[in-house]
Amino acid sequence: MNAALLGCWCREARQRGSKAFPGTGMPHDQEVARLKQELAVVTRERESLKEAAAPAPTRRRVWKTLHGLAHVASGVAGHSHSHALKTGKSGE
Repeated sequence: MNAALLGCWCREARQRGSKAFPGTGMPHDQEVARLKQELAVVTRERESLKEAAAPAPTRRRVWKTLHGLAHVASGVAGHSHSHALKTGKSGE
């Protein structure tokens, strides 16, 4: 490397600071950054599509979930629901 060239670079760095050499980043780095950004967009779209394609809860599934939560909340989780329906009592 020529000493004069190195001197020019040092002088430019002192005068312009971080703006002295604007050519930071190679085309390869820019391509990688673009691909990462595109991957993030496609990943978000895929997750949205998965949620949209998920089966809607049926009345039975919703009822079973709510029923299970009601049993846990009321402390009768161990009692048979059919017993409560037949007798009208919660089994306490």
